[in-house]
Amino acid sequence: WLIWGIVLLVILLAAAAVITALKRWSSRGQFMQAADPPHILARRELDDLLSRQLFEKGRHKEFYFRLSEIVRRYIESLRGFPAAEYTTEEIAHHLVKDPDREMLALLRHADLVKFADDVVSVHRNQEEIKAVFDYIEKTSPSENPADRSAGGVS
Repeated sequence: WLIWGIVLLVILLAAAAVITALKRWSSRGQFMQAADPPHILARRELDDLLSRQLFEKGRHKEFYFRLSEIVRRYIESLRGFPAAEYTTEEIAHHLVKDPDREMLALLRHADLVKFADDVVSVHRNQEEIKAVFDYIEKTSPSENPADRSAGGVS
């Protein structure tokens, strides 16, 4: 029995080694892909969030948890501090530009929904979603400076 046990153990270890090598080999190309710019990624995440219709299904807390996370990660990618890990008040100490500071009201309201069960009207929810899209548009790079002043998106 001891010999059969050792043979079985060797076979299992060899199979694990082959599986590990295959995983490493197949994931090698994934690191070569370029990441999307932060504004493209944030828009895509917002579109995905809206397509899930969490707010319409009455899952307001979950909606605002995700919305807040998207905004925090976007701010983090723009400003270079770990906004996703910070509280809203810690974020407030790092934001000095007007477009960034406009998002503080949204983050504070999201905190009320997430932690204090604040009730949100459909109208306010739509205004906040529009505000996030506007913020991304204002802070996204533009190839032509005239496009940004005219409100265009590159």
